[in-house]
Amino acid sequence: MRILKSFYWKFYVKLFPNIVVLLRREFEGCKSFLDLGCGKESPVKYFSNEFSSVGVDVYEPYITESRSKGIHNKYFLMDVRKLKFKPKSFDIVLALDLIEHLTKKEGERLLREMERIAKKKVIVFTPNGLFCDEMRDENVHQIHKCGWTVSEMRERGYRVVGINGIKLLRGRGKLAHLQGKDGISHYAHYLWWIISDITQVFAYHFPEHAFQMLCVKDVGKK
Repeated sequence: MRILKSFYWKFYVKLFPNIVVLLRREFEGCKSFLDLGCGKESPVKYFSNEFSSVGVDVYEPYITESRSKGIHNKYFLMDVRKLKFKPKSFDIVLALDLIEHLTKKEGERLLREMERIAKKKVIVFTPNGLFCDEMRDENVHQIHKCGWTVSEMRERGYRVVGINGIKLLRGRGKLAHLQGKDGISHYAHYLWWIISDITQVFAYHFPEHAFQMLCVKDVGKK
């Protein structure tokens, strides 16, 4: 297992960059960031110790678990619809898998607020279009309320790339998520995951066909 993990991080992600790799590239030249809706296991956990970071979430059990893992330096139990941070407080403001959990109007207000708080960049990671999801961890805030498109984000001044392969292969009920107790379904799950990762080469450049999208706005270049 250790050998496989080493291969994954040293070689595999160089061919098929994942969200962690792409985020880390965007953090170059920055010193601080605000992780809104940080949850219990934010992908920034792999490099957050290199920065001054703050995690915000409305669900206390997530804050508790994230804090136990030492992902961020500081935490706030706070509703992202009622943020209380000064302008240009952080180099980067993140919303990873967050805006789809708000109504469209709430999401639009949040984007404006993030652009106010950020000194250099605003980064948003969200499904490409509406992706219905159910409540998890007894957390009602996990339910998806809206979807965002590539064109919408570009109109707002964001540069957009596709993430996690093409949309047809990902998502609830798709083959990439097949899991079972027998060996065949177990290996089929990982084989199809690799196949969908290979499509990332296409999805990255054509985000309209991707399962998810990474959107970045350089607010410091105004």
